[in-house]
Amino acid sequence: MRRKSAVLLSGVFLLAVLVVSLFGCYQGWPKELAPTVNELKEYMAQAIIDDQLAHSSRSLEGTFVAHVTESGLQDESVSPLRIWKYEQGHLVDGELDAFRRAMSSKQPSDWPPFVFLFVFKSVTPDSAAIDVHTYYDMGLMPDSRGGNAAIWELEKQQGRWTVVSKEPYLFWD
Repeated sequence: MRRKSAVLLSGVFLLAVLVVSLFGCYQGWPKELAPTVNELKEYMAQAIIDDQLAHSSRSLEGTFVAHVTESGLQDESVSPLRIWKYEQGHLVDGELDAFRRAMSSKQPSDWPPFVFLFVFKSVTPDSAAIDVHTYYDMGLMPDSRGGNAAIWELEKQQGRWTVVSKEPYLFWD
C-alpha cells in the first residue's frame, strides 16, 4: 500500500511539473506578461464604465463588466475570469450566479442596464487590442436585447494605459 501511495504521489508531482512547464503562462499569455495582463484587467473594467458614463444618460447601477475567455456569447456558457458590478458609483466584485442570471434570463426584469464582456486579443508590455462586447436592455422588440462589439486599441503613454481607438465592427438590435 505504501508503495502505491508513493507511486501515485510521484505521478501527481510529475503531472504538476508537466502542466506548469507546458502551460507556464497566464491565461494563454507568456508568464512575463502576467503583470501587464493583471494591470490591464483593472484598467479595462474602469475604462469601460468611464466611457459609458461619458456617453450615456442612463443609470449604470447594476451593470456587469466581465473579463472573459471568449467574447460574443450571450448565455450561460460565458466563462468569466473576473466579474465586476457597478454599485453606488463604484466597481465591486460581482457574483457569478447574478452574472449568469443577467446573461441568460429571458425576463427583462433580471437584466441590468448593460453587460460588458472583454477579452484580450493581443498584449505587449506597451500596447493591447481588446475585444469589447456590450449588451443592453433595449432591442428593437419589446423584451429584447441589443448590443455592439468593438476593438479597443490601447497604448502605454507616460507610464499609463490610454485608449487610442475604438473600432466598432458589429451591431445588433
